[in-house]
Amino acid sequence: RFGLTPRGIGVISTAFAVLALLFQLLLYRPLLRRFGLPSTGFLGALALAAGLAGLGAPTWPLWLSATFYAFGVALFPATIPTLLARAVPKTRRGVALGAESIVNNVCRVISPIFLASLYSQRPGLAFQVSGSLMLVVATALAVLRLLTPRRKRHLHTARPKHHLP
Repeated sequence: RFGLTPRGIGVISTAFAVLALLFQLLLYRPLLRRFGLPSTGFLGALALAAGLAGLGAPTWPLWLSATFYAFGVALFPATIPTLLARAVPKTRRGVALGAESIVNNVCRVISPIFLASLYSQRPGLAFQVSGSLMLVVATALAVLRLLTPRRKRHLHTARPKHHLP
């Protein structure tokens, strides 16, 4: 769709990664402090959905899709393990995080096979389905945010209860 050569694909992939790194270094922590973990995850999932859907839309410019995608990559994956760790009792966190890692790795194997099949049928379809799935995840995070009472303290401002001499 974009008429890129293999070298161009490499350059674009590197640009995605650099942009995601810059977003994570410069924006993740301020957004986390301002909006909290569930809302930051929601924003990241929404940005990923927009970026993926944009890659499948013939009228969206590549730079716009890349910007949304990189912003989402900077925010979303960093929030999931922490949200999960907060949602389960301390005695079950290892099991929960291990299960999340397994699901994540299985999806990294299965999704390219599935998406390649969609791509061979109609290239934009793979990106639209990916974007739609991320929209479902964003909706789930929004519901989680609505159902979770807002804490008075933010993630990085907690002070220990007891000080050691």
